[in-house]
Amino acid sequence: MTMFRFFFNHIYISYVGYIIQTMIMIGFIWFKKTRDPSLKYKNGIMASLRVIPFGLMLAFGLIFIHAFMEIVIFGSYPYGAWMQTFPSAFLALICGVEWILAAVLVAPNVKTLITASTVSGIFFTYVYVAMPLSQDVWNVFNIVIILIGIYLFHGMLVLIERIALIVQPRFTGDRKLWDISMRFKKWFNWKTNLIIWVLLTMEFMCQIAGYSLITVFIG
Repeated sequence: MTMFRFFFNHIYISYVGYIIQTMIMIGFIWFKKTRDPSLKYKNGIMASLRVIPFGLMLAFGLIFIHAFMEIVIFGSYPYGAWMQTFPSAFLALICGVEWILAAVLVAPNVKTLITASTVSGIFFTYVYVAMPLSQDVWNVFNIVIILIGIYLFHGMLVLIERIALIVQPRFTGDRKLWDISMRFKKWFNWKTNLIIWVLLTMEFMCQIAGYSLITVFIG
C-alpha cells in the first residue's frame, strides 16, 4: 500500500491526465489526421516519431489502469475515503483504456503488438514482482531507460521500413493486422475527449484544493 502511494497515488492521476489530455486536445486542433483516419503519414521521419506520443500513451495507460485496480479493486486506500479517491480512479480507467486503444489496438501491425507486449510485460513485472521484492521504488529509473531503448528501436524499425518502401516499391512491409480507426474515432472523437478533458481539469483543480469531484459538492 505504502509503495503504491509513493509510486503513483490518486492525486497524480488528475495532474498527469490533465497534461496528456490537453496535448490530445491540441492534437485534435493542430493535426487534421487526428480527425480524419483516412489520411496517411507520407513522411517516414514523421511516422517514426509517432512512437513518442504513442509510447507515452501506452506507458501512462498501463499506469492509469494499474492505479484504478489498486484503488478500486485491491483497496490500497481505505474504502471510507472512496469519495476522495474514486473520481480520479474512474477517470484513470477511462483515460487508460482510450490511450492503450489509440497507441496499440486501433490499427496494429506485428511490430506494434510485440513492442506493446514487451512494454506491458516489463511494467507489470516491475510493479508486481521487482518493486515488492526489492522495496526500492527508485528502480523505476532503470525501467524508464529500458523502455526508452525499446521505443527508440521501434522508431528505427519504422523509419527503416519506410525507406525500404521508397527504395523497393514492391516491398509490402509490416502490414496492419486490422484497422478500426473509423470506429475508434466515432467513439473517442473530439467531443468525447473534450468532456474527458473538462472532467480532468475540474478534478485537477479540486485535488489542488484538497477535494474531489464528489467532495467539493458535499463538503
